Amino acid sequence: MSEAKEVKPYVVWEFADESYKLKLTASNIIEIENKIGRNMLDVITNASNAMPPLKVMLLIVHQAMLKYLHGIKEKDVIEIYDRYIESGGDQSTFMETVFLEVYMVS
Repeated sequence: MSEAKEVKPYVVWEFADESYKLKLTASNIIEIENKIGRNMLDVITNASNAMPPLKVMLLIVHQAMLKYLHGIKEKDVIEIYDRYIESGGDQSTFMETVFLEVYMVS
């Protein structure tokens, strides 16, 4: 009998003195798919292997924040991302350590 793999309950986006818990629920995923007009997995499995558009990554992160920060707006997430960049973050690292991790816990 194989051991059950331990799944993290959420991912934490941390930078400077800020910290945000992220996890998608089924209703979040449905909302995302309605907004982007395709399956959410298509975003990370596209044929060109290109980085997803920032707008899409932030949309997904916004939805993942709603479980723990009720009422947060997309505009707020854009401002948080701007602070992340100003504190030395970059889009590639964001994709690897935040965006893709949301997929892993959701």
